Amino acid sequence: MTTTLFVFVYLLVNTQLAFTMVLLAALALVQIILLVKHVDKTNRLLNSFVQSIRYSDFSRTFQVESTDSSLNKLKTTLNEVIQDFQTVRAEKEESYHYLQTVIQHIGIALIAYQRDGSVELINNATKKLFKSGT
Repeated sequence: MTTTLFVFVYLLVNTQLAFTMVLLAALALVQIILLVKHVDKTNRLLNSFVQSIRYSDFSRTFQVESTDSSLNKLKTTLNEVIQDFQTVRAEKEESYHYLQTVIQHIGIALIAYQRDGSVELINNATKKLFKSGT
């Protein structure tokens, strides 16, 4: 695009080739339109990725047609980041379930409350304690 514009300005200043200048102007316009479309497509892709992260929706993937273009390389990288998020989430859930199992089976009575006063967790020892005390 830069070369097209440079040649257009050179012809405009140094020659009287009107038809060639019109063709170069049209070519430059087409190149600008294609560049704007490419940037818009990239922005939509990044927006979709950021929305996926914002709403913790890591099921989203981006279709990679080939590995030639920079847009497809970006899609590949975004897919890898989403896969990393999925892995971290799975590890977190596994740790959470392990902790829940440990809490349910310890011999000490535990009750966990939310800030609003609602009960979040009651383990088996607490249930036995209150059941036997009734």
